[in-house]
Amino acid sequence: MSVVQQDPPLGSGVRLRIHALDVSITLKRQTDTSILNIFPAEIDEISAINDAQISAQVTIRLICNKTPLLSRITRKSAALLGLKKGKKVFIQIKSVSLLTLLEH
Repeated sequence: MSVVQQDPPLGSGVRLRIHALDVSITLKRQTDTSILNIFPAEIDEISAINDAQISAQVTIRLICNKTPLLSRITRKSAALLGLKKGKKVFIQIKSVSLLTLLEH
């Protein structure tokens, strides 16, 4: 995972705070993009936030564990992507949106 201006010691514990608005969803792994953090994921749940937005809970695999994340996108985008529970997708997170909290 690429994080801006952080160089924690190798093997140190790190906690990341990722806002749902900073997580985008795509059906294919993008290659011509400035986004460096792209991970395979699976849709676990989709919930309505309001008439225009949904929250998608996804699970990604990072090294040896599964990590849940939330993505907040428009209903229109969710419909165009055909999102539903169990669908395999890719999530994208911009490095500049990551806040790293080093664990001591």
